[in-house]
Amino acid sequence: MLLRDAELLGQALPPLLVAALHTASTLTFGAHGRKRAGVGDSFFQYRPYEPGESAQRIDWRASARGERLFVREQEWEAAQQLYFWTDGSPSMTYHSNKHLPTKAERANLLALTLASLVLRGGELIASLDGHLPPSLDRMALHRLHDILTHPHDGTSLPPLRKVKSRSHIVLFGDFLPQAAATADWMRHMAGQGVQLILVEVTDPAEETFPFKGPTLFKGMEGEGSEDVADPRTLRRQYLHRRSTLRSALQDAATRTGGHYLVHLTHTEPQAVLLRLYALLAEGGVR
Repeated sequence: MLLRDAELLGQALPPLLVAALHTASTLTFGAHGRKRAGVGDSFFQYRPYEPGESAQRIDWRASARGERLFVREQEWEAAQQLYFWTDGSPSMTYHSNKHLPTKAERANLLALTLASLVLRGGELIASLDGHLPPSLDRMALHRLHDILTHPHDGTSLPPLRKVKSRSHIVLFGDFLPQAAATADWMRHMAGQGVQLILVEVTDPAEETFPFKGPTLFKGMEGEGSEDVADPRTLRRQYLHRRSTLRSALQDAATRTGGHYLVHLTHTEPQAVLLRLYALLAEGGVR
């Protein structure tokens, strides 16, 4: 009976979520973590008092030992908050080969796999659009799936919103068409004291521009279309422009203390996930 119920439950899960859970199960990590038995109400650590917090949170005994004020933090408060966002714009539906995932499919797979991994570590996951508040509940992964696969606004830019300082925001998308606006977004959000990680998801054809014969290029976001007799004449200019925009975003990420990664959809997801997990570990999420 239990096995049958488990099989039925597995069949009811969305295929993307099943893929994310499977990918998460294939990743192994060394010893790490906070060495905590669980997320509860027990004392975890002292941390510096932040302006704007209630004075009632100050631990005066600990603060009396020096010149700084400290807050006594419980385990559930110490859990890091990770906010996820994936690009929901039409350009993310592109794939140059039917055997490749669309950029949106890969972006959502990466986001959900990473969310599954950090949930196992006792961290809180949330959606940057505000529809999923920070949560430790495993059902939050299902909710995040629904949010990412059915975006409410379909915009190519992440929302500007207030989040807790020291939180992490992980974005997956095609940021090059709106590079300047994305750089402005990074500067604004970094001012809140958050850690930003952007993962540019790209199709291999976008990286090499392999088109040779007469080709009709159709804009996926209302840019119109253009019939080009010999695309090879545009290749150098296209690749240079792409490289310039990416370098600008990488520089903006570095200047704001964040990270900018690039993932191609014809490669396996494990490598970039391991890199993401390592970056989060360096930033305090383990």
